[in-house]
Amino acid sequence: MNENFQTFYWSKLDNVAKLYALVSNARATNVFRISVQMKETVQPEPLVAALKQALVEMPSFRVRLRHGLFWSYFDMNDQRPKVRKEYTYPCSKLTKFTNNNYLFNVTYYETFIHLEIFHALADGAAATQFLKVVVYYYLKNQYPTQSFAPLHLGQHQVSLPAMDEDSFLKVKSEAKGKVIPQTTVAYKIRGIKKRPQELKVIHGTLSTQQVIKVAKAHQVSVSSFICAALIYAIYESNYRFNQDQSPIIVTVPFDLRRHFDSQTLRNFFFNVDVKIQPTADMTFEELLKQVDRQLKDGKQLDVIRRKIKDNVSAQKNMMIRFVPLLIKNMVMRHIYREADKGVTTTVSNLGRIEFADEVQPYVEQVRVLIPLTPHQPIRCGVISYQDQLTVTFTSALEEVDVQRFFFRFLKKYGMEPTISCNEEFNHEILY
Repeated sequence: MNENFQTFYWSKLDNVAKLYALVSNARATNVFRISVQMKETVQPEPLVAALKQALVEMPSFRVRLRHGLFWSYFDMNDQRPKVRKEYTYPCSKLTKFTNNNYLFNVTYYETFIHLEIFHALADGAAATQFLKVVVYYYLKNQYPTQSFAPLHLGQHQVSLPAMDEDSFLKVKSEAKGKVIPQTTVAYKIRGIKKRPQELKVIHGTLSTQQVIKVAKAHQVSVSSFICAALIYAIYESNYRFNQDQSPIIVTVPFDLRRHFDSQTLRNFFFNVDVKIQPTADMTFEELLKQVDRQLKDGKQLDVIRRKIKDNVSAQKNMMIRFVPLLIKNMVMRHIYREADKGVTTTVSNLGRIEFADEVQPYVEQVRVLIPLTPHQPIRCGVISYQDQLTVTFTSALEEVDVQRFFFRFLKKYGMEPTISCNEEFNHEILY
């Protein structure tokens, strides 16, 4: 694709991006991170060149966010993207100075390549595609004598309109949409807060095959098992010691592309909320059945179509479309804060990431970190590569009770997590 593909390129924001563009701040950055650990120390020069090549290949990432009188939009960013050594806490807010107005940030540290993306630009599936292209060109630049097969995006070459498509608008439903969906106040995990913007990160790496084996033995999906284990950990280590009897509600996002034949590199995902009202005699097996049933029910196509219709209704409402952006900002921030109170935590499972055969020998591990919100002081990201399934907790709390119980609980089922953290921890704290 031509590097100067369109000097005056611009694009509308997708349905989800419009929300993130209005509500994000230092306390809810909506910036997530996907990291690839290489088997050798990362060199900055070939990484800089790789990022430029990736932007040529995937120009939908070569944009900046602009704000008009009534709506926000993307337009072409001609500035040079930065590549720097990691210098701050993960998932920090991206400003126009972070990376010359780009809505992502590429950093490196020792053997790691980090890609941080503002959620208004793309979701986890799209960000994974972009990072895979960056890694591909990095290796080509770092090892010019090695042979690498031609790069292919998805199943076939993806056109710019397909990359930029707002696939939410393709989802049709006969149900009448609600402009403002109703929410329930959820239980909030208690603990001592860390300083603002500080983030405790704990990674637990397990055998993918072991996790699948245990999930199959219970006749549930991996996402159901991890979600139920986290709810059980929250109940046993936090919930039952507090007066608040609100339900534990966990949001589980999942990719919609294969369900609606989409190649978009924008946002196209759907959130399923799992709502559990714990009781003193609740067993894990009973909890797991409830979680699995709710996830399966929430992924029914008619449910997806109806809820997306709810979300799109506000976007298409003529009265709302021509409200000045300043007023939309205030209203949407209020709605977002209220919606955030309706979730205890989030479990985001990006599934299995695969690299080309020539790339795999150079890649050690992949991780995903998701940002926090004021009502969700602990959140969980999951991703697998080969036989490594990595569960990553991001937390704004000093305590590690929930994470400790979670990993100890997995050990009861024969799983042996390998733990690492971005702070100085005695290994026995989690074991």
